[in-house]
Amino acid sequence: MTPTNLKQKPALARSLWLHLTNTKTVESRPLAFRCSGLPFCHRKFFLDHHFGPLEQNLNYAKEIMTSKGTLIHELVQKWMGRAGILLGWWRCPLHKIRDARGNPFCDHLVGPNFFTRLKTKVCPVHGLELVYEEFAFEVEGLSGHCDGIFSFSQEPPFHLLEIKSISSNLASGNGWDKLEEPHANHIVQSNTYASILTLHGATDFKNPGKKQKIPIEKVLMAYFWTDKPWSEPKTWSYVPDFENLETHLKSIRIIKKSIRKNKLPNRLCMSTNDNYWCSHKDICFSKNIETLLKEKLKNEI
Repeated sequence: MTPTNLKQKPALARSLWLHLTNTKTVESRPLAFRCSGLPFCHRKFFLDHHFGPLEQNLNYAKEIMTSKGTLIHELVQKWMGRAGILLGWWRCPLHKIRDARGNPFCDHLVGPNFFTRLKTKVCPVHGLELVYEEFAFEVEGLSGHCDGIFSFSQEPPFHLLEIKSISSNLASGNGWDKLEEPHANHIVQSNTYASILTLHGATDFKNPGKKQKIPIEKVLMAYFWTDKPWSEPKTWSYVPDFENLETHLKSIRIIKKSIRKNKLPNRLCMSTNDNYWCSHKDICFSKNIETLLKEKLKNEI
């Protein structure tokens, strides 16, 4: 039955859409030495420390894009686990829910192992299928977690999987249709993951003070199209270069020293177009940056 007064695009719907899309929240987080932020810009960290983390707007559209990428990651990990090729830790999904004291609602954890090798694939308390917990690692303040470590034989050699999601049209012009090779910063990030896992090891979740080295033979980079995430991804592989890890650890030392001595370090970009999403680009390329910094440091004393 079709109502006789049916209207297309009524004012009511327009008002609802405007409320949905115009609502914003503001958040600010200080920069941290995470592998996902590599390569590090020395000046960006310096400015973030002295001028404070700049506010970022979060809205419906941004969260949709982020959620699509998160869902792709989780589903790839879930089905690689069911295929018996994903090495990792496995938790009860209720681990993400916290009680009033901030403790996980369920702390059931097993691993590291392949999902198909587990004696039970569900939480013994709640009966829910266990979910993948990414390997985490930290060395000299540089931290991160990788999307997955896999082996078709469930034995070495192990390979690192780096999952990226990309839309058809990006402001930078590097959308799905124009993607002909991995983004340079993604290669740096994934190579660092492989280097830390091989040379230093991942955190043992049951014994946080211990680390387990996992030698990585190859890195596989997979770009999934967010418009059609079920289609075959664009992929590339390479043999990691472990020597590059020291370059990033050296960057952290330089950043810490510049902050300690209040000395403005060099920037990574040559122009504002090199990193259009950088929240510090305006002050970074300001002709008055030295004056602004002196005034800021004077007020900090």
